[in-house]
Amino acid sequence: MRYILPVLRSGKETYEIRILVVLLLAALITLAGCAKYYEVKDPGTGKLYFTNDLSYNKGGAVQFHDIKSDVGVTLQSSEVRKISEEEFTVRRYSDK
Repeated sequence: MRYILPVLRSGKETYEIRILVVLLLAALITLAGCAKYYEVKDPGTGKLYFTNDLSYNKGGAVQFHDIKSDVGVTLQSSEVRKISEEEFTVRRYSDK
């Protein structure tokens, strides 16, 4: 750390910078682990969609971007299930 920040002379300033760097790294690690993956099923057709970002509009419909077909989708009736990153990666490329 002292080689990266040679301009700082005070021990207090160096300590504060080290604390800041540690907090920033912890925040980045936390954010990296917060990715969410979803399987969305249209119960009327049985079709499955996969997304990592979804929202609900005022009427209760779910809106999302389907990763598999690369289109935006809005469903009035849906079954949403949170899935793991591994399952998301495998199932988004499968035909089932």
